[in-house]
Amino acid sequence: MKPQDVKATTDKNGYFLIKAPGTITNYGVHKCKAWLVSSTSTACSKITNLHGGLTGAMLRPEKKPFVDEKKREFALFSVGPFAFESKCPR
Repeated sequence: MKPQDVKATTDKNGYFLIKAPGTITNYGVHKCKAWLVSSTSTACSKITNLHGGLTGAMLRPEKKPFVDEKKREFALFSVGPFAFESKCPR
């Protein structure tokens, strides 16, 4: 399988949701990483490496897989929290 880049925007609480294509399985999740790309605030837009925000954080399983109404199995993963800092020197 070739690499895929997927971007998501967080909500006001910092959560995001990415749904992988149906061809992705839990088998390869150990190869997946998440990292920060950009901030909506120009004053606070320097990416930090807190919990891998710059270099990429491995996904952590959050709950046991669950099955939806169409009998598809899903898993929930977590990363972070990540952080931005001010671009201005202190």
